[in-house]
Amino acid sequence: MNRALAAGYFASIFLGSFLLFQVQPIVGKALLPWFGGSPAVWTSCMLFFQVVLLAGYSYAHLVWRFLSPRAIVVLHSIALLVAVTTLPVLPGEELRPLGSEAPLRVILLILTQSLFLPYLLLAASSPFLQYWYTLVLPYSPYRLFALSNAASFLALLSYPFLIEPYTSLPFQDTLWSGLFVLYTLLSLGTLLASRLRLSRTAGVQPGDLGAKFAGLRNTIRWITPSACGVVLMLGATNELCQDIAVVPFLWIAPLALYLLTFVICFEYPQWYRRKAFLYAYLLTALLLPVVWDPRFQGPLVLTVLAFLLTVFLGCMLCHGELARQRPTKEYLTSYYLSLSLGGAIGGIFVGVVAPKLFHDFYEFPLALAYCPLLVLIQLFANDPKHGHILKAGSWRVLTLELTLAGLSLVAASLLSESQQTKRIHRDFFGVLRVNEAEDQEGRRVRTLVYGDTVHGAQYVSPELESTPLMYFGEGSAAGKVLSRFRVGAPRHIGIVGLGVGSMLAYTKKSDSVVIYELNPTVVAFAETYFTFLKNAEAAIEMRIGDGRLSLHYEESRRFDLLLLDAFSGDSIPAHLLTKEALELYLRHLKPDGVLVFQISNRYLDLAPVLRGASEALGLSWTEEVGAGQGPHLAPSYYMVLSPSRQSLEAIFGQVHHQATDTLLWTDAYSSLYSVIRG
Repeated sequence: MNRALAAGYFASIFLGSFLLFQVQPIVGKALLPWFGGSPAVWTSCMLFFQVVLLAGYSYAHLVWRFLSPRAIVVLHSIALLVAVTTLPVLPGEELRPLGSEAPLRVILLILTQSLFLPYLLLAASSPFLQYWYTLVLPYSPYRLFALSNAASFLALLSYPFLIEPYTSLPFQDTLWSGLFVLYTLLSLGTLLASRLRLSRTAGVQPGDLGAKFAGLRNTIRWITPSACGVVLMLGATNELCQDIAVVPFLWIAPLALYLLTFVICFEYPQWYRRKAFLYAYLLTALLLPVVWDPRFQGPLVLTVLAFLLTVFLGCMLCHGELARQRPTKEYLTSYYLSLSLGGAIGGIFVGVVAPKLFHDFYEFPLALAYCPLLVLIQLFANDPKHGHILKAGSWRVLTLELTLAGLSLVAASLLSESQQTKRIHRDFFGVLRVNEAEDQEGRRVRTLVYGDTVHGAQYVSPELESTPLMYFGEGSAAGKVLSRFRVGAPRHIGIVGLGVGSMLAYTKKSDSVVIYELNPTVVAFAETYFTFLKNAEAAIEMRIGDGRLSLHYEESRRFDLLLLDAFSGDSIPAHLLTKEALELYLRHLKPDGVLVFQISNRYLDLAPVLRGASEALGLSWTEEVGAGQGPHLAPSYYMVLSPSRQSLEAIFGQVHHQATDTLLWTDAYSSLYSVIRG
């Protein structure tokens, strides 16, 4: 009987935790194209997940605090059955936003409307069932906590390797909903069996069943490491997504390692050796800036692994200290509630506080510096003999010195900016800088930097300011198309992604231009610090919002040219490259018009994706690689597409299709692995 009932708990907690984390990349990927592919979409989703996780743990704690076992079974059963009626969970088209105002608030509202109750009950599942488990079975509940994190880890790990590459989003939603129904049946069966078992247990009084609150001192000691681990994990995710790509794998990998450390620390606590992990962490954290530097020319995998290793070791420190403070079963739900509160505090700090407090992603280096300091704090709190803790030459002193040095470096970066920086601004979409410096020939050059990637440049002197630089020089595909295509006739031109406005240098008075720019700050910087927009001869219409979303709601523009240069850091939003996206662009293009994609990227080869879409839609295409020779000219990679082969030949002469790899991305399917540069 004990084994059968234990199996019910194991199955319910495993499936509940699996679903809890499997839904995160599914919903995040569905929302990504609605908000311009910004890295902050995932951070906003994580804020929702952390806060609702806290609500779920609070629910588990409070029902045990104030209700009888019979009332608990009735309440939870009704809640589960109501949650089933809200399926499926993917937001419908009726929730798609019409603009990009207050994106954080809109994302939280959409998730609340589509996912709140199922996610709340899944979040409550582990602590809720674990407390039942301690009452009816004579086993330790912490193995179930490790099991729940292992299931969550498996859910995240399976998504980019097994789920995303082979299934569409609608199928994922259907499969998840079916498994939630199965989880509901398993949970209800386990609860009813436990209630019958509890009623036959001698010596248990109703007053003995209430979960107890822990003291304030213990609660703080549980909250702090939990919050630090979340800030470290989300900070690394922001850094990776801004300069590589906003894709589920780069969301999932740090989160999966975060969960793995919970599994290790609670299932195999003897593996956590404080001194060994602390020194390994310090060594990794000191080496991270080498591969973090934008001048680093090593392979992408090395940069990603350095970030992930740092997250793993830092979370091992946080969760190893948490595991050493596990309470007795009377305080079980209070303990889990404190852990979830710490996670929510970390999510709120990264998603809400840090963007208003810092003008760069400083929360990540702050968390890096705080992890070893956290270990020292725990030592002070746990050691009754404080006199020998700071003994000269001890490893604790060395750790304290290194930590304070790290904090000093972070503080210095917070209080000072580069002498080249004229303006820096952080918002929902990332970190934007305007730098100005003198080149080797004594000419002053102003640049726009998004993350670590230069998005445009301009000479400051009036006699040179009309010269397009970086990826848009006269030898680039953009320069060739704008200089050669229908130059003697009025042209209707669409541009997705303003940058500094370099492409406007090629327009004429007879041209009309519609610019689609996601970030209002980019427009403000282009108008204030650069002159391409101000000096353009063409008639210009500015549309603020995601380019694809804006085009979706407009009547056909009948563009002669549509140029797409939509970056966020060095990443390119995947939703702008799908088959459905190209079908939308063609609806706004004249039959002999031209599409120009700027796909220069340090890490991803996106040409196969556009080749695949071109073949699927019957388009002619050519690839144009610019060498970037000359002052302030960067190597560029363009794909130029058209329904008319004659239009391409009028610009580039003879057009040859290369027999190379093709991939087809759709709104329901896209995968990062196939386009990573070797």
